[in-house]
Amino acid sequence: MKTSTCLRLVILLAATVNWHCAFADTPPNSLKAPPLQDWQVRRADLDHAIIGARKNDPESLKRFDQILTEMEKHPHDRTPLEVLDVIGTYYMPNEGIEKSLTITVTQLVLGWYDVLRFASPSGRAEVIDNEQFFLRAMVLSGDDAKNKSFKFLNDHPDQVAQLVAKGVTYAEQFRDAPSYDRQWPTAYGLERMLCASGDAEKCKARPSLPKDQWDAAWAEAKKTVTDYFVTKN
Repeated sequence: MKTSTCLRLVILLAATVNWHCAFADTPPNSLKAPPLQDWQVRRADLDHAIIGARKNDPESLKRFDQILTEMEKHPHDRTPLEVLDVIGTYYMPNEGIEKSLTITVTQLVLGWYDVLRFASPSGRAEVIDNEQFFLRAMVLSGDDAKNKSFKFLNDHPDQVAQLVAKGVTYAEQFRDAPSYDRQWPTAYGLERMLCASGDAEKCKARPSLPKDQWDAAWAEAKKTVTDYFVTKN
């Protein structure tokens, strides 16, 4: 997965044209924005690096290269959503879905498990709709890579099933890994906005899923991601 800085820039420029178009921030409203979580600060750093690199800014290109190198060395030190951002903006257009699908599935399983445990219903809706969670890596890869990805998924169902199964199995190794903040989904949901705005009456944060339901959530996460990619005959 090692690639020269120059080639990384070329791929980045081609793959991130729709970065802000596909995932624009929600229009401002009367609610006060809650403070950013640490992972959101890192994500903003990535976004800034991408924008600068598209303008051929040397410092931004250097920072983007550093982020890729850090992720290659410690791929599970960032939240699944952050990793999906990097897969979509760099690895998917560079290496194609055939080589990227397994790690994408791993991150989707881990991420959806986190969502099932810690997100409120409105938070889940935000992750699915606003972040386009399950499609994120393909959408961020740009139109050309995205179309190739869809074609591969449609034309090679048996191979897709194998790659997806491998990704699910790989996720098992990191189900309980404490290397990143598993409660990142709490950054989403109307409840968090209401709390930040001081609405004490409506500020009712959803408690995390009871631990005795985690196994069921894990099974649901694996099934949801598998069903998303594998066609049932």
